[in-house]
Amino acid sequence: MPIYTYLPTLNMTTKGAMGYSLVQLLRILYTESKLEVIKCLRLPAFSSSILSFPLIVYIVCGVLIDIDVQEIRADHYWLVAASSIGMIGTSLFGFGVYIAIERGQGWLLLKRVSPLPVYIHFLAKAFMAMVFCALITSLLVGISLIFGSADLGIQQIFVLIVTQMFCSLPFCMLGLVMGCAVSANSAHAIVNLIYLPMLFLSGIIVPYTYFPPWLQSVAHYLPSFHSVQLALSAIDASNSVNIFLHISVLIVYTIVLLGIGVMVYKKMENV
Repeated sequence: MPIYTYLPTLNMTTKGAMGYSLVQLLRILYTESKLEVIKCLRLPAFSSSILSFPLIVYIVCGVLIDIDVQEIRADHYWLVAASSIGMIGTSLFGFGVYIAIERGQGWLLLKRVSPLPVYIHFLAKAFMAMVFCALITSLLVGISLIFGSADLGIQQIFVLIVTQMFCSLPFCMLGLVMGCAVSANSAHAIVNLIYLPMLFLSGIIVPYTYFPPWLQSVAHYLPSFHSVQLALSAIDASNSVNIFLHISVLIVYTIVLLGIGVMVYKKMENV
């Protein structure tokens, strides 16, 4: 059902955001974001896999086996690694794959001819990804506090959740690029070709300190590496990193990928 059916007071003759007040735009964004979250929760193929995969990784590697990690507390590392897996997966699959599917089904075309500003639809998906990031991280923290050995304070938990939500932005923009560039039939395969190697090369599945020097240098060019370092610094004070550098890299990735995504979308509009 189109979002504007919930907003009968809007001027339906306007195009894009013309004639909409800030309050109206925020109300549209809130409603669209809420519907995106509800939609994804009601899709077992998405919600079950996105929620279960990071939980399984943490329970197996961080609780049952307690795999040791050099120079970093193992419980902290696997908590960050599992939450990063969920964060990146939500952003790429929940954002990118579903945009490709909606484009293939004609929903994006409907959005373009409706009074809804199309950027609101993409912002709503980004907020949906952030909500799932917060949910996944909260579940992992709960498991860690009950069954694991992590001794996190309220401030550490809050900073970790906010950090993971912020770190989802460049991956949402990467999802936007892929969602507008690839077909619905190939979206899952292409996202997996990017998602799985990124988890490995950035030191999420295997700590990058175990890599040879030449492979460690590759990690520094990946946004996932910088997001992991930020998340580790949020809960582990002994992990001294250049926070400003990691934040700057993620912001640059977000802006560049957003620009590419906008160009790809405009090219798609003209087809």
